[in-house]
Amino acid sequence: MSDETKAKFSDSDKNVNVRMEKRDGETYIALGLFILAVSLPVMLGTYWAYVPSTTVNMVISRGPTASVPDVTGQVREEAEKAIQGAGLVLGNVAKAFDATIPADTVVSQDPVPGVSVEPNAEVSLVISQGPAFTVKVPRVTKQPLALAEQRIEYAKLVVGAASEDFSAMIPTGSVISQDPAGGLSVLSGSVVNLVVSKGPAIVSAPSVVQQPSAQARRVIEEAGLLLGPVTEAFSSTIPRDNVISQNPAAGEPIALGAALQLVISKGAGDPIISSVPPVTAQSEDQARKDIESAGLNVGSVMESFSSTVPEGNVISQDPAGGSYLEPHFRAATVNIVCAGILLLIGAAAITYGRALLARNKRRA
Repeated sequence: MSDETKAKFSDSDKNVNVRMEKRDGETYIALGLFILAVSLPVMLGTYWAYVPSTTVNMVISRGPTASVPDVTGQVREEAEKAIQGAGLVLGNVAKAFDATIPADTVVSQDPVPGVSVEPNAEVSLVISQGPAFTVKVPRVTKQPLALAEQRIEYAKLVVGAASEDFSAMIPTGSVISQDPAGGLSVLSGSVVNLVVSKGPAIVSAPSVVQQPSAQARRVIEEAGLLLGPVTEAFSSTIPRDNVISQNPAAGEPIALGAALQLVISKGAGDPIISSVPPVTAQSEDQARKDIESAGLNVGSVMESFSSTVPEGNVISQDPAGGSYLEPHFRAATVNIVCAGILLLIGAAAITYGRALLARNKRRA
């Protein structure tokens, strides 16, 4: 092997060694950094664990606690004195019948005797009313809740749960039902539960206009409503026995269980005459609807005092209900035809007059 070739191999080996040394150096550096990253938190944590803390924690006294005295079996006045003497306050005082504990004596207490409580804490008592006896449950349905509660308590009974429910018959705040029922004999101290009215539930009036009367009735009853007064009227657009109008109108609020009024079609009928509907004692709005549904016009409306008819309702009408009149559309048709004929006559007269004037001018 020539010297030149030996020199080339020697240089190549040197380059390989240099690269290996560089790679090994980088590996050791990375390993050292990793060891530092792991050991440094351990060292710092160990240091802080053995450095004395500068924070001082304390528990501050709120003074001595009070011990609840035993007042069961004591009369109420003595029990109150004992509670106050222990630095406590008398809380709720309930009454209960007890066959073994004399009247006006403590049956039980809360908290129980011996418990440590804060000063001025409340101690509730149950006081005996003596042995129970038989009483009759008062009838309180349809009465306001406050009055019902007074009567129940006066009868030596206890007012229990007072739930609420809707009612179209019982005013808001009055009793719908009671349990036990009024008139039953029970032991004094028994609980009487009540159901109180929230008033009628409000729903939207269903749409029954143009429906057959039988179908309209089913829709009304399924909506939880009653079929109210039904009147009849002629209609040239609504088939016979179908609904012309309703009150309240579809979508308007109405109390659940209330009545929905209908006007039913009698068919086209005789276009010459129309039956005057009876509207006395009705509200003005309803009277107007009935009159217009019959194809008539509302005339003059006057006001007067009445001791028998509610304010806003109709006292009397003229013509009377059941009379027959021409519908307003027939009267309007006659008026329009007459006016048209008069216009034609007037226009013909003007034209004839102008022709006469023109002829006179030519002759002159």
